[in-house]
Amino acid sequence: MLLPGSRLGVMGSGQLARMFCLEAIPFGYEISVYSPEKNSPAAGAGAKEYISTYEDEKALTFFWKI
Repeated sequence: MLLPGSRLGVMGSGQLARMFCLEAIPFGYEISVYSPEKNSPAAGAGAKEYISTYEDEKALTFFWKI
């Protein structure tokens, strides 16, 4: 079980990620999303965005470590 205050990472930042954020953030979770899309629906719901292509191994490795 992850305690509130934990950071959760989501691949993709569309409407499903947005709905996830809307449920998780009120419980105290920090959400980070990774996608090539700027100003995504998930970011509008309060997620921190990491923007790069899915083929960028360096960026993906950085995202996995946060």
